[in-house]
Amino acid sequence: MFKKVFSVLSSAALAAALLSAVPVSAAELDNSDKTAQEVVSEMGIGINLGNTFEACGSWISKGSVSNYETAWGSPIITEAMIKGYADAGFKTLRIPVAWSNMMDSDYNIDQAYIDRVKEVTQWAIDADMYVIVNEHWDSGWIEEYPENKEEVMKHYTAIWTQVADAFKDFDDHLILESQNEELGNWPDLWNRWGGTAGKEEAYQYALDFNQEFVDVVRKSGGNNDDRLLLISGIITDIDLTCDPLFRMPEDPADMMAVSVHYYTPWDFAGDNDKDLYWGDIPDYAELNKYMNMLYDTFVSNDIPVIIGEACNGTHIDKKEGDSARTYFAETCREAYERGMCPVLWDITYAENQPVVNQIYNRRTQELTDPALGNELADIVAAGQKKISTIEAEDITLKYGESIVPEFTANGGSASYQLAKDTNVITFEDGAIVGTKPGSVQLYVFTLGDDEYTEAFKQITVKVEKGELPVKPEREMEVYGDRYKTNTDIELPEGWTWDETVDLVDGQEVVAKASYYDSNYQNATMSILITWHKDAPADESSSSSKAADESKSSTTSKAAETETKTTAAASTVNAATGAAAATSAFAVTVLAAAAAIVIKRKEK
Repeated sequence: MFKKVFSVLSSAALAAALLSAVPVSAAELDNSDKTAQEVVSEMGIGINLGNTFEACGSWISKGSVSNYETAWGSPIITEAMIKGYADAGFKTLRIPVAWSNMMDSDYNIDQAYIDRVKEVTQWAIDADMYVIVNEHWDSGWIEEYPENKEEVMKHYTAIWTQVADAFKDFDDHLILESQNEELGNWPDLWNRWGGTAGKEEAYQYALDFNQEFVDVVRKSGGNNDDRLLLISGIITDIDLTCDPLFRMPEDPADMMAVSVHYYTPWDFAGDNDKDLYWGDIPDYAELNKYMNMLYDTFVSNDIPVIIGEACNGTHIDKKEGDSARTYFAETCREAYERGMCPVLWDITYAENQPVVNQIYNRRTQELTDPALGNELADIVAAGQKKISTIEAEDITLKYGESIVPEFTANGGSASYQLAKDTNVITFEDGAIVGTKPGSVQLYVFTLGDDEYTEAFKQITVKVEKGELPVKPEREMEVYGDRYKTNTDIELPEGWTWDETVDLVDGQEVVAKASYYDSNYQNATMSILITWHKDAPADESSSSSKAADESKSSTTSKAAETETKTTAAASTVNAATGAAAATSAFAVTVLAAAAAIVIKRKEK
């Protein structure tokens, strides 16, 4: 398990400093002299007032706002609840709203609905929080746009004309958001999983909505002239929004940020039990990839990013150990350090349902996990950082070869770890050793420091088959009647005869042999064999010579230095018939040939 240790001020001290009492009413905020990025940087870490004013359904009575407000389990929102969010350390509150809930056939929103959202918005501003008010999903009418453009746009324009006018006098704590997750989601026009047909049109339709939003809000007057506007990405999906086809609308005030959502990996963040643990190196690397994608596409190009929904406050109690807290905190850390504002998605439940499945308990007005508040306070206190990068290229080496990798990072020393267990490579004294041909993924990472962010990079280590360690001689000459076929001749280790060929006394024959070893390059060669049934006149000497030459001819030196070795013949004591010892030179050569190992060590 990958566990990080961050050296910062004590959580308790930070929490006490950051979560001190807020004023009853915040001073009016004027951001006219600030850039959009400066405003987003001040928004800290936020949280959603989910499952409240966006609750919708035909079964809900339209008689009162409270019927919608409580339909999905929320209690009636109070000022104390909103102040509790601020006391818990959150600097931004996102209020999702389904404005079509209490609306007549001419798209007029019931004034009571507008007034109630304004009331809760003012409570949050009084607690010195930024507030995001959007047009959330409300029964899916935007999905009809490709088939009914005029009427759907009329509906959309009517909503923002009324909302912009109702909220135009709020100070710059208020941010208006064009939509939630629907722009670009027209599956009959374009399916992201089914190719590119209709894709450009879908992106253009999204731009049409976003441009209409900006135009309507800006011409409404008041503080809407230059307040920060939040532009919905394509289905608020990071990959789709970072696509070159996505374009921001034109804005005369140049005060816009882009909105995306982050629920990756869904098997952990979603409302299911598929994945209960988060915190391994691949998890951190995936998070790092998406945060860098947002930074490189938008932040570095002066377009600030607000992650309007991050993580998921549901099913916390089912996650393993501290996984939920780690996931929430690390997602916020990676975003905040890059100048983005992460807004945690959080909902509520009916009073008779478990309360452990939410980040903030509205009824008790406190965090379900106080330790999470401490970690979020640490993140804000540490501030924004420089982006760390890693220099690391893919590695190729041969079986048996070892390499000491050189990875560099501008944010500290770089370490590396396998993506998963493997027998393709091993680590020995700082070196990577090829132990089996194949490929494996390696994560190179740095945990950063007080100045730099973390960084992760995934590279491929490829182990190729090694060069042949030994080869038989291409020409062999053997003596003695024990040889009947080529298979009676012993080959070096790893080599086998591909065929059986009868040996003919005094004649040359050809037989094929092959090398089969999964760790080395396979090879096939033709070997010329000359067999003599009878030994030469000096039988004893010839027998010894034949035996030595047979061994010598079937043992090769290294593939790149292939030479023949002829054993020195021993002298024979004719009187006693005892053979003298084989020459020291021949023994040395045989031993060396058998012990050759090819190994290249690079640094």
